[in-house]
Amino acid sequence: MVETVNNVRNVENKNQLNGFRWIIPRIINNGASYADVMRVFEKAYDHESWYREWTNLANFYYENAEIENSKNNTETSGEYWLLASNYYRTAQFIIFKDTPLKHELYKKSVECYKKACLNLYPYFEVVQIKVGEQSFPGYLTMPSNSKKMTAVIVLHGTDSTKEETHNICSAFWKRGIATLTFDGPGQAETRLNGITLDKEYYAKVCSAAVDLLQEHPLIEEDSIGVWGQCLGGYLGIVAAAYEPRIKACASLSGFYYLDTWFGDNIPTSFKKLFMYAFDVKTFEELKDKAKNFNLEGIITKVDCPMLIVHSTGDFLVSASEAKKIYDEATCPKELKIYNGSVHCCSDIIPQVRPFMIDWIKSKLISEGEENI
Repeated sequence: MVETVNNVRNVENKNQLNGFRWIIPRIINNGASYADVMRVFEKAYDHESWYREWTNLANFYYENAEIENSKNNTETSGEYWLLASNYYRTAQFIIFKDTPLKHELYKKSVECYKKACLNLYPYFEVVQIKVGEQSFPGYLTMPSNSKKMTAVIVLHGTDSTKEETHNICSAFWKRGIATLTFDGPGQAETRLNGITLDKEYYAKVCSAAVDLLQEHPLIEEDSIGVWGQCLGGYLGIVAAAYEPRIKACASLSGFYYLDTWFGDNIPTSFKKLFMYAFDVKTFEELKDKAKNFNLEGIITKVDCPMLIVHSTGDFLVSASEAKKIYDEATCPKELKIYNGSVHCCSDIIPQVRPFMIDWIKSKLISEGEENI
């Protein structure tokens, strides 16, 4: 009888995580092992078990990374630290408020990521992007130091982190392009430091990021682009509108209106996520803040080439918003809409990622010219 009751309880509790199953492709495409992901989703049935299972996996890889590093197995330890970073980050993914646990898990994710990249990538730099007295943590990674190269600023979404951009960044590196990624206002490490989501402030951080790149001796100052997804897809367009030094903009699942997300049927997790990012206490305050996040009067200011990528199966952002962005843009522009794919095209990343990177490369690097 006890076993039966426990089984029923587990089935009921699994409903707490049903809303997160859509992120499985995202977790895998951003570097997790398929087998590890399946193990967690088999065992986790509520928030507490989610933290526990991901943290157990992260601890396992962290311990093995330390062992391999002590043997001077640099690549192996780096790969294990990458997995540990990914899993510590995923463990705190569904905590939408400042708690000691969220701080602890994310701190471990950052620690592991830095250790991994310092082992695996000789031209990896931990940077601080300065805006007045405030600084924003980021990573600048270059594929070589042989000559000056193109760079792309990589912007992530509201619930993401600069560490989660690793696979998209590495795809740029393989094509000879440096990347700069960071946690802007309202995102990840910066939000944990008390800085909340603000569109105008974020645009200033992007301009400061361009400053940092142009001052670097290995970056071509006139060959800088921006790539972003979800919130980052929107903010990348905003950055391109106000920063003429950005020469190409690629947006994946960017929106035209943020307030259209917040209807009566929005999942509770998304309410909590954005309430945390904006640091507001009520849903009404959230909807009021979201009204400022739109492209009215902004989209026509973009002068550089722009690529808009979206999907018809996106449950957060309608493909009609991508079409509206495309229709109103006056710059050289391209629109690609995939049929049936989910938010940020997470289930077809092997198609989407190369397409977008090759597009941005074609706009920033002249034909016949290569960085490396």
